[in-house]
Amino acid sequence: MDQYQPNEEKQTSITKQINTIHSNINKIQNSIIDNIPQIPQKSKVIIFLGYFENKFDSFYSHFEKKEVLLCGDYFKLVKIEKKGKISYLLYFPSILSYEDQNDEKIAQNLCISKIYAELVLKKMETCYFYLILDISQLTGDDDRGKLDNIVKDSIFYFGSFYFKEKQFFFLRYQQDDKWDYHQFSKQFALFSYFQKDKQLQIQTYRDNEILKTIFKSSNYTKAKKVKSDDQINYGQMMTYLQIQQRFLKEQINEDLKQFQIILLHLQQMPIIKNNFAVVEEVENYLKELQAGFMEEKNSLKDDASQIVQVYNFINKVNQGQNAQDINKRQQNQLSPQMVQFKEEVKIQELKIQPLLSDEVIYKLYEIIKFFQKYHNNIFKNEKIFEVQKLTLNLKQWSSNCNDTLENTLYELKYITSRIQDGPQNKIENAIYFIGITKVGKSTIINSLLNPDNIIQEDFVGQKCYGNKKETKFAIGKGGVSETQNIYGVYIGKREEVNQIFDQNEKHVFSIEEILDKEQIQKFYL
Repeated sequence: MDQYQPNEEKQTSITKQINTIHSNINKIQNSIIDNIPQIPQKSKVIIFLGYFENKFDSFYSHFEKKEVLLCGDYFKLVKIEKKGKISYLLYFPSILSYEDQNDEKIAQNLCISKIYAELVLKKMETCYFYLILDISQLTGDDDRGKLDNIVKDSIFYFGSFYFKEKQFFFLRYQQDDKWDYHQFSKQFALFSYFQKDKQLQIQTYRDNEILKTIFKSSNYTKAKKVKSDDQINYGQMMTYLQIQQRFLKEQINEDLKQFQIILLHLQQMPIIKNNFAVVEEVENYLKELQAGFMEEKNSLKDDASQIVQVYNFINKVNQGQNAQDINKRQQNQLSPQMVQFKEEVKIQELKIQPLLSDEVIYKLYEIIKFFQKYHNNIFKNEKIFEVQKLTLNLKQWSSNCNDTLENTLYELKYITSRIQDGPQNKIENAIYFIGITKVGKSTIINSLLNPDNIIQEDFVGQKCYGNKKETKFAIGKGGVSETQNIYGVYIGKREEVNQIFDQNEKHVFSIEEILDKEQIQKFYL
């Protein structure tokens, strides 16, 4: 499996995640059209939050003078007039449909509704508002739970504007165009109203009586504007954005983690050992990367808001001359040691290339801008931890690259991971052959077992010994040793080997497994 392939898979995964989030955000942004008309100052505006059984039009249909100023999928603005008094009705049918945040359409409709509500309040900041809730859409096990969740879910928060939860009305549809109606005002505080286990006291009105009843109450409220950006709150819309942000952050961290694995493998590869030119190329590349993270001025940080700059910088370095020199060097290095290394770390190609395309980076940039606009009080504190790790690793690697530290550590780990357990029982008599790769350990053992089976062969212009007949105890060919583990031949039966060694031992053979009967007879002679 290609080590860069996992990174490419992660790139595919992160690209898919970026494309998905960008598409979702685009749907939200493209649905917002800021063509809301200016409403006269101090007008009376009734805001209907909820679906209301799709019967919103019935509340004003009996008015002789009525005009739909704006009508769309997410809100409706209606001007009504009676006896020369002009009022306005605002209808947000999707703004209370937020319980299932995993439903993308529901979540997007909520975001669009909240953003539209903020735009409307900017135009109507000085107006007097009546807040009407469809209580059947509120979450909660009972009426008290539903009312508690008005505060908990920040239902009356619309970005930079909000209403205090002191004066509002709720409606619940019954049947025959009748509605259960209740109003909360300052004398009926949200929580104290339920003292002594009292239930909600409700009245019932027909749909053509609702507006008249609301206007008669005079329980209007005014929109408040937040005092700082840290107080901006879009309610449950922010939960959706938090989910999108978490998905993106996880993918970015994983992508940068895979990139660091590639940087580590570059220092571990065998062609770096005893080859100053390769060491110098890798060191120059690492120091070029490190410069972007360590310079005091304009240095790259681990803030999520700077992740676009991080990707742009890495891409620039990965397309530079130092990276090209390393890639070209590897293309010309087809040594058996390099082939073995790639097999060990499960890679086919160790190539430096851009992490993300320019198109995907631009989409990431637009996502970041959206988060900064609508989710900045949370987003500005987000950290990309793999940027921190990359910064520390580059500092360490750049300092020790010339000493080929990672290559040495890898070789040590490689050796220690292949140390076999000793025999379960003591071996009284044995002959040990110890030496470097290709010195002839296996050849000597095979020649002792069966001298007639040894032949001479030409290999790379030299006379080399080989085995006329392949056995389990093979003589290696090429530059890679066959004896990566301790090999041995026991002069006896397999059953005896199993008593001395672990029965799962794959590298110790009995003589019966190596030679045929005729060869065994010759051996004992």
